[in-house]
Amino acid sequence: MLTKTSRFNPARAIPALMCTLLVLCMSSHDAIAQSDNAPKWMVVTSETEPVRCGDQEIYYTITEFKRGTVVAVDGTSGDFSKVRYPASLGVLVAAEDVRTIKAGLHVQLINETQLKAESQLRGMDGSWCPVFAQPLSTGIEMAVLETIRDQATNQVRGYRVAPPRPPVVDSYPYAYIRTNALRDATPDEIAAHQGGKQITSGRPPLSAGPGKTDDTTNSAKELQEEAAGQLSQQESEQREPAIDLREEQVIPETSLPDPEEVTEDDTDNQPVEIQNAIPETRDSTPVVNPEKATRPSNRLTVSSLEALEASFTNARTMPREQLDEALPELLAEFTRARDSAEDGDPSIEPLEQRIEWIKIRIETRDQRRAIAQALAVADTQQIELNRKIEQWNDSRVYDLVGRLMLSGVYTGEHLPLMYRVRVPDPITGMERTVGYIAPKPDQDLRRFLGSVVGVIGDPVEDDALALTVLSPTKVVLMPGIAIGSGLSTIADPVSAALDASERTKQFIRTPADLVIGFVTSSYAQRVGMIADAIRDSLTPKHLLMVSAAGIMCNDTEVVEGPGISLLAMNLPGVDLHPYTLDATWGPIDPAERASKISETIGANDQMAASFFFADPFSVPLVNLVPALSAARDEYTDPSGAVQRVGTVLGGMASGGVVPGGNTLFIDGKLSNHGAMGITLSGDIQVDTIVSQGCRPIGQPMVVTKARGNLILELGGKPAIDAIRDSLQGINEVDRELLEEGLLIGRVINEHKSRFGRGDFLIRNILGGDEESGALAIADLVSAGQTIQPHLHDAQTADEDLSLLLDVQQLYDRPKGALVVSCTGRTQDFFGESAHDARAVRHAFELPVEGPKLAKAGRELNPTDRGIPLAGFFAAGEIGPVGNEVFQHGHTAVTALFREIDRVDL
Repeated sequence: MLTKTSRFNPARAIPALMCTLLVLCMSSHDAIAQSDNAPKWMVVTSETEPVRCGDQEIYYTITEFKRGTVVAVDGTSGDFSKVRYPASLGVLVAAEDVRTIKAGLHVQLINETQLKAESQLRGMDGSWCPVFAQPLSTGIEMAVLETIRDQATNQVRGYRVAPPRPPVVDSYPYAYIRTNALRDATPDEIAAHQGGKQITSGRPPLSAGPGKTDDTTNSAKELQEEAAGQLSQQESEQREPAIDLREEQVIPETSLPDPEEVTEDDTDNQPVEIQNAIPETRDSTPVVNPEKATRPSNRLTVSSLEALEASFTNARTMPREQLDEALPELLAEFTRARDSAEDGDPSIEPLEQRIEWIKIRIETRDQRRAIAQALAVADTQQIELNRKIEQWNDSRVYDLVGRLMLSGVYTGEHLPLMYRVRVPDPITGMERTVGYIAPKPDQDLRRFLGSVVGVIGDPVEDDALALTVLSPTKVVLMPGIAIGSGLSTIADPVSAALDASERTKQFIRTPADLVIGFVTSSYAQRVGMIADAIRDSLTPKHLLMVSAAGIMCNDTEVVEGPGISLLAMNLPGVDLHPYTLDATWGPIDPAERASKISETIGANDQMAASFFFADPFSVPLVNLVPALSAARDEYTDPSGAVQRVGTVLGGMASGGVVPGGNTLFIDGKLSNHGAMGITLSGDIQVDTIVSQGCRPIGQPMVVTKARGNLILELGGKPAIDAIRDSLQGINEVDRELLEEGLLIGRVINEHKSRFGRGDFLIRNILGGDEESGALAIADLVSAGQTIQPHLHDAQTADEDLSLLLDVQQLYDRPKGALVVSCTGRTQDFFGESAHDARAVRHAFELPVEGPKLAKAGRELNPTDRGIPLAGFFAAGEIGPVGNEVFQHGHTAVTALFREIDRVDL
C-alpha cells in the first residue's frame, strides 16, 4: 500500500539517470556526423572553460582548457562544439576487457569495448560516457598511461590509456566545449600552433583603430606588429597613467595584465596554451567630461579616483610577496568605490576593470599558494617514503626494497627480461638502481611497476651478463604489515597509555588498524580512560584490551604494580571482525551452537586467526572451546583429510580473583563478564606455537569409570590408588618436583600407539576422596580415555619451547608476536624474567653487523634486534593442537604474524 507522501529515492533514481545519460551521450555522437574535412582551428576565450564528455551541461567534466588554448573543432551541436579529445588526458578501459602486452606497457582489447572518458571529479567509478560513437573492435593496442587499482584490495580494476586515433580507428575521439567560449584562430596562430611555436594571442584580434577602415586587407601579422608597438610604448612608460575623468578617453583592456600563462608540450591534436601578448580592445563609450555634466553629490570625485589609481599603480610596482598581502585591502577599497557610485557614473567601468584585475591576481595567488602547499606535502611524503625505504632495507627482512621499474635494456626481446629495483640516493635524492630481478616465466610482476616492493629471493650469478641478479621467491607490495610494541609502568594510567602508544609509533603508521592491549590489575578499573588515551594517540580502527595478573612486552614482564603492554598493527589487506559473547552464548544443540558462533566470530574461508579472550567466572569454556573449534570453515586437503580454516587462540583474563574483578574492552564496549575477540582474515598468516611446560611420569592409564570431571577408576582400580602405585619408582629429582604439585595429562589423540611430550592436555587436580578413591580434575572425562601423571618442569618447558621455535626459524621472520602464558610461567618458575617472551624474540633476532662485532668493548646503545612482542599471563590458555582448538594449562601459546605473498611466485 502506498503511503500518502513519497520521497525521492536516490538509490533507485541514479541507475535510471545513468541509463538516460548514456543514451543521450550516444545520441550526441550520432547527432554530429564525422567530418573528413580539415578541422576548424579555434581559440578558447574564457578564463577556464570546462570540457565535457557530451554536448549538454548534464555531462560530466573531463578537464578544463585555459584562455588561449588552441583546439581543433570538427562541428557543432546546439550550444556545443566538438573538439578532438586531448591525447595526454587518457581514457579508461576495464581490466576484464584487455590483456597486457609488451611487458605491461600496452594493452590489447580482447572484447568489443567502449572506452570511457574519465570524470574529473569521480574517477573510474563515475566515468560512464563513451568517447567513440561505436565500440572498438578486438585487437586494438593502446599505450598504458596508468594502472588503476582498488585501494582496499590492490587488485587491478582498469587502465588509463592513450586514446587511439586514425588510422588505427576510423575517427577521432571527441569531447565538447561551449561554442560561445571559442573564437576563430588567426592564420598566424594556426601556423604557430601547427609548427609547435608559442603564439602571442589569447584574445580576439585587434579591431580597426583610429584612421583604419573596416577593410580586411590588414593581415593578422600587421595587427600583431601594431599590438607589439603598443606594448613596447606601454613598457617604456613603466607606470600606467592615472585615470583622468576630465578628458574623454577609452580605458583599453591592455591596462589589465593577463593571467599567468600555462603552456603544454605540443603533440598531435594536443591543446597548446597561447601567451597573451596581443591586447584586446573593444568599443567603449567615451567618458562624459565632468565639466559638461551635472554631477550628483554622491558621484565619485576626481581626487578620490586619483588617490585610488595612485594606490593601484603603487601596488603594481610592489614585490610579489608584498602585493599578495595588499590585494584584499585594495579589492575592498575599489569595491567600496564602485558600490558608492550611482548608476550611469562613468567611473564604474574603469573601477570594475581594476576590480577584475585584482580578483585575477588574488585567484592566481591562491592557486600559487595551493600548488606550493601541495608540493610541500608531496616533498614531505616523498621524504617520509625515502626514510621508510631506508628503514625497510636496514631491517634486512627483505633482500631488496625499492621502486620496481622495467629495465631499458633487459626487455625480454633480445636479452632476458629483468626488472630494476631503485632507491633514492641519500645525497642527491635521485633514484639509483640497487639490484635486478630475473622473474621465472610464470612470475608476473608487471602489476607492481612503479610501486615500492619488498623482495626476498636467491642471488643468481649470470656469467654471460656479468651481473648478480635476484630470483624472487617472495614479492610484497609495501608498505606491508607493520607491528610495534610498547610498554609503560607509569603510575598515572592516562600518562602510561600515552607513553606506551608513543613507543609503538616508531614501528607503525598511524592510524593503526588494530591495537591489542593488556593492563595489570592496578589499572583494571581505569581501562575506559586508558582506551580513550590510546585512541587519541594511535586512532586505531579497532582496540581490544584485557586485564591480567601480569603482562609482558618485548624482554620485560610486569607482575606487580602498574603496567600497560600494547601491540599496535598496520594490516593492509586484512579484514578485521570484532565480536562479543555473553553468558548466553549459544543453544544447547552442538550444530546450532557452532553455526551461531561461526556467524558471531566472523569465520570464513579466508580466516587466519581469531583472538579470543574471556572472563573465567562467567564463561564456561568446557563447552565453548569445542564450539569455537567447530565453528571454523572446513576444507579437504590433497590427502583427502578434512581440515579447518584458520585457528582460535587467546586466554582467560586473570586480573581479578573474584567475579566481576576482570575487565574486557573492545571498540568502546567495556565489560567485566562474557568474552570478546577479533577475527583476522585475508592477507596475513598467523602461525601458532603451543608449548607445554610439563613432562609425563609414571605410566599411561585408561579410565575405566568416570562421572563428569571425576575419575573414579583407572585400569579397574580406584583412581587415587592407581596413580599412587604408578609413582612408586620415580627418582629424587621428580620427587622434589612432585612437591610443587601433580598434574594430569589427558591424551588428545587416542588412536596413537605411543604417547609422548605434546600428546596430552594438561589439567590441574582439583581434589580427591581417599574413601572412594575418586580424583577430580579441571576437565570432563569419560571411560576409555587415557591419562598420565605429569610434573611441571622448567627445564622441560624451556626445551619444548626452543624445539618449537627451531622449526619456525625455517620460515620467514615474523613481523611480530603475541604471547599468552600461564600465570605459573613467570620469573618464580623459570628463575628469569619474561622467559617465554625472550625465547620467542631471541629465535628471530637479527644478527649483529660485522663492523660492530669487530669493535672492542660493549655497545653503549644496542639496537633492539628482536621482533615486537606483547602478551599477558592468563588464567587459562586457548590454542590449537593439530586440527582442533583446546583450553590449556601451564602452557605458552604464541601467535607469529607473517605476511602472505601478494604475488603468486
